[in-house]
Amino acid sequence: MRDMSELQAMAEEITGVRTYVESLRVQGHEFMNKLQAISGLIQLRRYDRAIEFIASETDSRHSATAFMTERIKNAAVCGVLMGKAGRCRELGIQFCLDPESFCCDRGGEINDRSLVIIVGNLLQNAIEALEEKGIAPGASVDFSIFDESGHILISVCDNAGTLTDEGASRLFEKGFTTKKKAELSGFGLYNIKTIVDALGGTITADYETGNFTEFTVSLPVSSSADPCLKEVF
Repeated sequence: MRDMSELQAMAEEITGVRTYVESLRVQGHEFMNKLQAISGLIQLRRYDRAIEFIASETDSRHSATAFMTERIKNAAVCGVLMGKAGRCRELGIQFCLDPESFCCDRGGEINDRSLVIIVGNLLQNAIEALEEKGIAPGASVDFSIFDESGHILISVCDNAGTLTDEGASRLFEKGFTTKKKAELSGFGLYNIKTIVDALGGTITADYETGNFTEFTVSLPVSSSADPCLKEVF
């Protein structure tokens, strides 16, 4: 017999449902905030300012979206990145995507769900670490993904610096967590490690308490040339 709430929490982390829901919620919230800003400017008869605001938002959004969709060919991973980037903007966290990042759509080798769980959970952990520490000016999350030389390399780094030697020794234990939140947690990194191991990959953590925490995942894939690489390079 298992508590249904525990099973539900585990199922959500395993399937990545929470990541998709959060991404949609953040984008909806951002959209409403911008509509209210435009409405306020129009009511104040600041028409020129409203036009400038619309133009700047359209240009910046199209630029960021175009960059991600051009470089991140896996639609599910691209969607997660957009959602997490939006969440960071909402919280006042700087989201930095390495401009050299690139990832093919390798659905035949690694299913979307696995990549969504890995990327989504690592980014969520980084955001929550900054939230628990208290978001200050300069708070940032750095993300990169490279698909080359027969491997997909994923890196997520935050400057919360909350990981300690004791926590690092138990990072991938089932049910272990350093989070202070009340709801059930401690399955994210365990699930990631399980998936990475099943795919024949590796996951490592580099950290300096009080400074940064960085997770690096390496997943083996076919080293044969991909059509999508030719589109960019």
